[in-house]
Order: sequence, then structure tokens, then C-alpha cells
Amino acid sequence: MERREAHPSHFLLKIESVSLLLDGTDEKYESMEFQAGDHKWRIDLYPKGNGEGKGNSVSVYLNSVDAKSSAHNKKVKANFSLCIKNQVNDKHKEHHASDHWFSSSTFDWGWPRFIPLDDLNDPIKGFLVKDLCTIEVEILVKAVSCVPK
Repeated sequence: MERREAHPSHFLLKIESVSLLLDGTDEKYESMEFQAGDHKWRIDLYPKGNGEGKGNSVSVYLNSVDAKSSAHNKKVKANFSLCIKNQVNDKHKEHHASDHWFSSSTFDWGWPRFIPLDDLNDPIKGFLVKDLCTIEVEILVKAVSCVPK
């Protein structure tokens, strides 16, 4: 059974005190949960990188909170984009998009090398202003699949 959702949902995540994340010992920052397409989501951000981006990049992932805790037979297909905004002018932003089936085994999806740490910290690029970083999220839930057991 599949069900389609009509409109994408848009969210703005403002992360304050980014320097504390970059200098601290926590490996991961989890946003508050938000709702899109009748499903719960959150953004997982690794300020010092994760996997192949460890030590040189910020890693950013979309996490399907519902899929992680759901039965093994439920999957959610979503088209999504994540973008770190240039706060000085809107001419440049770091943007990535994907189409993914989220399930209990693949509940998060994203980019280990979302943005190089050097670019994030470069004041000319405008991604980090007054210790604040803004991430834009757009999610379109395209289908929900429940496979009979």
C-alpha cells in the first residue's frame, strides 16, 4: 500500500553557539523533532565530521524518528534537501538533496562531507555569523509502504 503526500514541508533550524559544538567533546548534535508528511524527523549534525568527513567537514543527516522505531515492514520514501545558508547575502549556500527510502534499518541519510570546516569558519562565506548557523530543510514524503508480514 502506498500513500502520497502533496506538499513539501519547510523548516529552518538555527543553531546557536556553534563554537561550543566545534570546540566541545560531543560528537553529535540532534535537533528537536519536527513533523513533515505525518512523520517525525530530526536533523543530526556532526560538527567535527562523521565517517569519511571526520576531522575536516561538518556532517549532516536527516533522521526519520518514526522509521527508526517502526516495525520492520514500514518504509517511508522522502525527497529532501538540506542547505546551510549564507547569512551575509543569499548568493551562496551549501546545498545537498536526495531521494531515500527510510526504514528501521536505514533511518538516517545524509552527507558525511556536507561542508568543509574551513568553509564553515570562513567569515567571507557567511555561513557562521555571530556564532549562529542556519540550516534549511525541505521534505516531501512521496510514499509509505507497508509490506505484509
